[in-house]
Amino acid sequence: MSPSQRSFHPEMLQWLIIPALLIWFSASYLLGIAAQPVWLEHESQKTAQVLAISKDQPPALPAKSDFIWNQTGLVTFWFDDGWLTQYTLAAPLLNKYGYTAAISIPTDLIGYEAYMSWGQVKRLFHVYNWEITAHSRTHNCDRDTFAPEILTPEIIGSQQDLMAQGIRPDIYVVPCGKTTPELIKLVKDNYISMRDATGGLNPIPINDPYTIHAFTLHDHVSLDQVQLWLDQAQTEKLWLILMFHQLDTTGGEYSLDPKKFEVVIQQVTQAGLPVVNPSQVINLLPR
Repeated sequence: MSPSQRSFHPEMLQWLIIPALLIWFSASYLLGIAAQPVWLEHESQKTAQVLAISKDQPPALPAKSDFIWNQTGLVTFWFDDGWLTQYTLAAPLLNKYGYTAAISIPTDLIGYEAYMSWGQVKRLFHVYNWEITAHSRTHNCDRDTFAPEILTPEIIGSQQDLMAQGIRPDIYVVPCGKTTPELIKLVKDNYISMRDATGGLNPIPINDPYTIHAFTLHDHVSLDQVQLWLDQAQTEKLWLILMFHQLDTTGGEYSLDPKKFEVVIQQVTQAGLPVVNPSQVINLLPR
């Protein structure tokens, strides 16, 4: 039988195809590693730095620069409750103007609908240089339930939750401004400062770090009123804290239209007052 008359067996192809495929995949893998874009390597490194915080590392302190007070009024943007819009809308807007901020986190609300995730909280801290402050675990505003077995996990537990994420909060923000002598003592034993919900400007340096005041901004607060606060802070060299909740157009009790929020940022810019994080002012106190 001549060679041309020999029968062809398809199974013989596997001895040629399989080695060829192995060689091709191996070469593609090695070439892919060598040709990996530099930007992809940088993005991977950034993500690792922001999100993969080692449990072996001590919790990081709030961002504290070598701030020097030049005898001027000061302004702080401070956000309560960890609403998602504070991450998606407020952070990019403030970053656009070169400003940082502070945010108070009720740790049990993280991950729920309309609230931030832990990854987003960490990004605010590590990338945007926001200061993270404790705000209880469940945001309980019912003073009648402030028994020791309730207060301890709310005040100390929220601090521990943040520390477990690699962030050590130095300041406690009281939910709804509701306090008791027991609550204040527990805060003083575990934090260097406390912010309440009372409206007002603060002296510089602070007289009492456990009585920090802030003005709450929502759609019912006029821009003229904001300007009056800025003028007073500038004239009397005071610390003005502007506090915000949700940024949206729902017209809710504590909502602020994002467009109005940007106007407030522009007012602060025009006033020329330094924008600082809370710990920068608290640290002006003699220790």
